[in-house]
Amino acid sequence: MSIPAVVQQHLEEAAHLRFVRTRLVRAHHIGLQALLRADERLAAHLDGLLVSADEALAQLQTVQAAQPSPDPAVLFVATVLALELRNERQIEALIDQAAADETALRAVASAMGWVSAPTLRGLSGALLSSAQTTRRRLGLMACRLHRVDPGKWLPLAAQADDAALRREALTLAGTLARADGAQLCLDQLADADPACRQAAAMASVLQGDRGRGLEALLENLTKSAAPLPALPAHHALYDSARVALACCEVGMAKDVTRHLAAKQADPRLLIWSAAWVGDVRAVPWLISQMANPQLARLAGAAFSIITGADLQRLGLEGDAVLAAPEATPAELDDDQLAVDPDADLPWPSVDAAQAWWALKSPAMPERTRLLSGSAPSIEGCKSLLRNGTQPGRGLAALHLKRLQPAEVVFNWVAPGRRQLRLL
Repeated sequence: MSIPAVVQQHLEEAAHLRFVRTRLVRAHHIGLQALLRADERLAAHLDGLLVSADEALAQLQTVQAAQPSPDPAVLFVATVLALELRNERQIEALIDQAAADETALRAVASAMGWVSAPTLRGLSGALLSSAQTTRRRLGLMACRLHRVDPGKWLPLAAQADDAALRREALTLAGTLARADGAQLCLDQLADADPACRQAAAMASVLQGDRGRGLEALLENLTKSAAPLPALPAHHALYDSARVALACCEVGMAKDVTRHLAAKQADPRLLIWSAAWVGDVRAVPWLISQMANPQLARLAGAAFSIITGADLQRLGLEGDAVLAAPEATPAELDDDQLAVDPDADLPWPSVDAAQAWWALKSPAMPERTRLLSGSAPSIEGCKSLLRNGTQPGRGLAALHLKRLQPAEVVFNWVAPGRRQLRLL
């Protein structure tokens, strides 16, 4: 096979695997080892492109020129190569391209998160000190993905005129361990931009505030009088609910979930909320939801997050049930027509789960929250980060931050080898 053909294959595979990775990091059934295997494949193809860098860059330019709009996966590959090669002209061209498109900006940022921190030495400082808002945002994104404190540039960005820049600064602040972190975020709770106010509330709670920031998060979650809509699990409402319910006092968290149930909130949000709270008393309700074909697998996942029960290993699986669609394709939008988010989860057996719970429940404490069968602890959270699946790992990262406020929030979507080193 000729070198151009080999390079083309590496390019196609690398772009495809990057596309796959964006879904794997949010998949219910994926853990660190599976993510590591996927990352190794992606890294191998990127290495293959670096071996024939000139041909790879030429093919990337041809591919990008033929695209009507930026392809995030291709931009990711192009940016990784430019960064690894320290090709300043190419890096500048990619950053300029990112400035014109939000999707492109995030693709370039993700490439900066993929490469090692030393690879960004010099570039990140130039971005943070730039007069251009988009470049400053890109610098903050890179800092967030590597959990690096940008120093004086953080408060400056948090008070900037541009709302998107302020929001990025506040999001970054929530992941760090700065002495002034909570106050920096609390100062922005009255921001004119709703998304900035939400980011400030989430970040302040992550930084340890249990006053105004937490109140703002909970108010946003419960204020609507109408039933809450069905939303994908990566929606901002889900993100803020996870932080609020995982970090607030367990009794308050249970009150909030009861309020959501009374408002007829989306059943998927209620199921997730039970998992985030770690409410033992919600387990019988979760088992009852396993009888609903549209919610059964998600209820099984929440059951596992709370109790630590592995449905497959313990023989708690049941037969797959074909769920009737809730609406016809003509009534659904593009997001709702996406792949079933529970497709890779096991089908639980209601009878088996009930029998297991009847045996185990007497030993489960009711007055505390549970994470994988026990009260959250530093070692328990690290074990879950090593061995759990992504939803549980994300929750463990929040609890670890709560238990170790002087540490950064563990990045559970970072490249697998980086995660292993930190664990």
